Amino acid sequence: MLSDFSGQLQFEYQESELNGLNEAELSLAISNATGMWLGYVPDIDTNVNRLTYTFNTAATFSKVTADFNSALNVDNPQIMAAISIYPNPTASVVYIKYAYPVKTTVYNMIGQVIQTGNSHQVDLSLYEEATYLLQVQDQNSNASKLFKVIKK
Repeated sequence: MLSDFSGQLQFEYQESELNGLNEAELSLAISNATGMWLGYVPDIDTNVNRLTYTFNTAATFSKVTADFNSALNVDNPQIMAAISIYPNPTASVVYIKYAYPVKTTVYNMIGQVIQTGNSHQVDLSLYEEATYLLQVQDQNSNASKLFKVIKK
């Protein structure tokens, strides 16, 4: 726990560490003393690959993580009925029923990407019991559908 912090946090990065994201899509998320996650937008200096977060008033941190502040894709009505998942809830693997190649992204409930893949099976066995969002994207059309998955 870091209490009453004020000042700047700076993160320097390599282009390869962005995983294809734009710096403007990044934010810092901190968990405060009550466990609530708060997002902070950086000042960006692309000349030296640096993100700077300024805290002018005292902040208390219990956890810190990088965040991707773009909205999740909206479901596409053309494939809504074509993609299904099972079992849900699951204790381990979620299977995707869809005839075409897919790209999968699993998000936690604060929108952080925790897993990506290209399989019709998503293994959640290593994650804690919680609710996750599973985005299934058709690799040909990029249309997607978002599912709420319960890991028991």
